[in-house]
Amino acid sequence: MLKNLLLTIFILLSIKIYSLNIKKEYEEQYMINLHTWLPDSFEELKKKNEKELYNLARKKYHYHTDRTNLYNEAELKEIEKFIDEEKLNKYFVEILNKEREKKGLNNNVKTNFSLVKVAKIRSIEIAENSEVSHERPNGKAFWTVFEEENKKFLNVSSFENALVVSMDSEAQMISEKFLAEYFFQLWKESPKHREAMMDSKIESIGLNFAFGFPSNKNLLVHSTYAILLGIRKN
Repeated sequence: MLKNLLLTIFILLSIKIYSLNIKKEYEEQYMINLHTWLPDSFEELKKKNEKELYNLARKKYHYHTDRTNLYNEAELKEIEKFIDEEKLNKYFVEILNKEREKKGLNNNVKTNFSLVKVAKIRSIEIAENSEVSHERPNGKAFWTVFEEENKKFLNVSSFENALVVSMDSEAQMISEKFLAEYFFQLWKESPKHREAMMDSKIESIGLNFAFGFPSNKNLLVHSTYAILLGIRKN
């Protein structure tokens, strides 16, 4: 019985250790009041059904002047784990194909999970440099990442969409549906990025992201660096 009790205590302590708390100790009273809608941890927030989480992401936002409440780099890496990459790509492809159908284009673009993996590498690269660029940190073009990850992509026609956006709340950070819509809308509003997504020859895409901080250190926000990679038919 003592053994079972000790095991239970260990499990409870482990849950506590690996629980990622949502930061609420702001100096401004309005921020404290605003955060009454949030649970105490990301685990609890993620347990909300997708529709509720999406609605929170759309309606709840904040700006603040308290730098101590920014999540650090290690915490941001943990928060990233709450996003289901497969679900994120599912939502994005649905939106993309619906828009392509309106334009009379092929609306059967698929998710390529090799591209999703490569897009993660590229998003980390731009997040770590706090700079959106189609040039890699080593000075080479974006498509050279294919050489390292999947040789079959070497001779294909590809494109890369990149962006950085500000995250205004914890709900926005972990809602796959919100992120998919947010990324798509911003790329749609940019002529060159829209042109890439509406290319008649697109066959498959892979979307991924990484959290980071803006290049302007005076901005008290978390940034999401997103990469969309696409493969065209030869």
